[in-house]
Amino acid sequence: MALNLSSNGSMKKAAANRMRAGCGRAVVRDPSAKSVIPEEMEFMNLNSRASARKCGFTLIELLVVIAIIAILAALLLPALAGAKARAQAVQCMNNNRQMMLAWKFYCDDNNENLPSAYGGPGDWWPVNGMSWAGNPTIDGQNQWNWDVEVTVKKSTLWPYCGNNTAIWRCPADLKYSCIANTGPYKGQSFPRVRSCSMVSSMGGIDESSLNPGYVVYHKTTDVVKPGPSMTFVLCDERADSINDGELYTTMQGWDPSNPNSWAVQDIPSNYHAGACGFAFVDGHAEIHKWKDLVLNAKWPFSYGTPLKNSKDAYWIMEHDTRKK
Repeated sequence: MALNLSSNGSMKKAAANRMRAGCGRAVVRDPSAKSVIPEEMEFMNLNSRASARKCGFTLIELLVVIAIIAILAALLLPALAGAKARAQAVQCMNNNRQMMLAWKFYCDDNNENLPSAYGGPGDWWPVNGMSWAGNPTIDGQNQWNWDVEVTVKKSTLWPYCGNNTAIWRCPADLKYSCIANTGPYKGQSFPRVRSCSMVSSMGGIDESSLNPGYVVYHKTTDVVKPGPSMTFVLCDERADSINDGELYTTMQGWDPSNPNSWAVQDIPSNYHAGACGFAFVDGHAEIHKWKDLVLNAKWPFSYGTPLKNSKDAYWIMEHDTRKK
């Protein structure tokens, strides 16, 4: 009996030693289990590293992904810019159509008499002229550049505009803003109040001296040649050219034809990738693409620029007035 107790004590001591060696766990080996050889251990380590790589990118893989994204962005940005330009052109035509509705409503209420482009009865811009320096602070010194309260809302067409000042501007006319230098808006930035101008043949008091011998339209019934669908009323004018409400055009060299004497006075805009918004007597609006480099010249642009044999000068005269 004593022998058995001694044997049992030895067995307990051995078990305790094994538990300490196994971090507090009794390690019981299966006699039938195989020992892991070094080659198998290395293979297991390789599998572990491979699994870890599957959980993320290597630096090279990440750089490849970034390069692909950059290429896609380079391909998409021009398309997005083109879509924006087309949207602006559509909005520009819509604005011009709205302006022509206002023009037509004025004529309906005034026995078909036209609002004058400059200085005549119903002058559509009976306020001081706009100016341009290309500097927001300097341009802001002229209140008539940015304050719709003293400009647009004084127009004879304003009662027919649905209280919407935005239709007076081309949405692409964003290059030059004005910083107000007086009043409650001092220091604030504003867009220019107007992009469109009315062609001088529409009742401008200086048209007879500008283009002697040509028809000055005073009533809607006067627009016979070249006809309502061919005669423009409003045109978007470049910011470095716009001043009073009139787009001064010249018919020099039209009749009789003398292409060497063709010229352009006030400068139509080229806000739509070298194209300009026009509105016609019949109410339709369009975006006209210029053909000559001259009308796409850098700013500022001088008045009375010769355009010998110019397709653009021809187009403007073709859609203006005619000999009496």
